[in-house]
Amino acid sequence: MESNVEEIYTMTKLIKLTTKYNDIEDRIEIIGETSQNDYVTFSLTQRLLLRLLPSLFTWLETHNSLCKGNFTNQNLKLDECIESEVKPASITNTQNWLVEEVDITANVSYLSLRFRKSHTEQTLLNLTAPELVQWLLILRSLWKISEWHSTVWQQYPVDSDFNKPPPESEYRYH
Repeated sequence: MESNVEEIYTMTKLIKLTTKYNDIEDRIEIIGETSQNDYVTFSLTQRLLLRLLPSLFTWLETHNSLCKGNFTNQNLKLDECIESEVKPASITNTQNWLVEEVDITANVSYLSLRFRKSHTEQTLLNLTAPELVQWLLILRSLWKISEWHSTVWQQYPVDSDFNKPPPESEYRYH
């Protein structure tokens, strides 16, 4: 017998985001603002990030003429990334969900990441090469804070300061 039930899902597109490390859950948490001024919060496990990062690095190496495969050659500073952050204190009643899958769609001018919990909860994030570099710099700084093993970052040309402990005043979120 065929089912006539139509699956309804919501695709949320992010325009701003804040990425932070949640030390209690040992996860990376993303708080995103949509074009309708709504907020969505979701978490990424280290295991999922370890599978995602090599694909991001590969796309970046082929699409970012500024980077040329080396994050330290960027003129971008982490402080510049912080200016556009979503203010976590202004967010109320957002439900935090755990990302189960990430779909990657590569385009000539940007990379689309579709974070999915199920077929019903999905969030889309489009990143140009410079935006991806900024987000990777933030992820790398949070990776240091989390004290996760740095092998994934050592496989790609990043600065030699990665294994140094973060300064005491380093941000817990960006």
